[in-house]
Amino acid sequence: MSQNIDIQARLKNNLADNQLLQRILDESLRIYPLFGITNRIADQDYQMRNGQVIPEGMNIVFDFVACHAEGIINPNVFDPDRWIQPKQPDNCYMPFGAGPRMCPAKKFAYNITATLVTDMIKNYWFISSIEHDRPLTGGGLVYFFSDNQGIKQRIKRRLMLPMISFKEALVQRCYSRKVIKNCEIVNKTDFLTKLVKTEAQDMPSL
Repeated sequence: MSQNIDIQARLKNNLADNQLLQRILDESLRIYPLFGITNRIADQDYQMRNGQVIPEGMNIVFDFVACHAEGIINPNVFDPDRWIQPKQPDNCYMPFGAGPRMCPAKKFAYNITATLVTDMIKNYWFISSIEHDRPLTGGGLVYFFSDNQGIKQRIKRRLMLPMISFKEALVQRCYSRKVIKNCEIVNKTDFLTKLVKTEAQDMPSL
């Protein structure tokens, strides 16, 4: 919601509308899933509709972001109202997984998140320049300020976003350089080989 001031205003004016809040949470989890990828191992041969066969024992890896965009019109647009009459294919939306191994904390996560969002949105506005689908190294920047200033937030948002974007770029550049530097150190010092040898020496003899 930090990138959609109109949705924030709508929720502020309808805090008792639990269905609206649920749609906002569903849309947030669709665009920003908890996990990037996951995998499953086929416990038997599976015949797909296109004729292909997934053999027993195959490791299947799939992308949550891609799955959540399947069958969605303008999937990159944050639109909570698309959940009024969802048209997404079955099992394509699974922020907590699906099947017998689905996260058992699903209801708890929804309840605690709904409580926190309602409490925060009563008193604050949130703005951000984050546009990626997963958190980057070091996290993204989200700013908030008091609700007392009302409509002035639109003007503030326009003034602050360029600054936030610039600061976000500097933060990510800093962390990217650290990652590159660490990779160079590993390559020059043969760090992984030394680590394996050290761990092997530290292991107690059986």
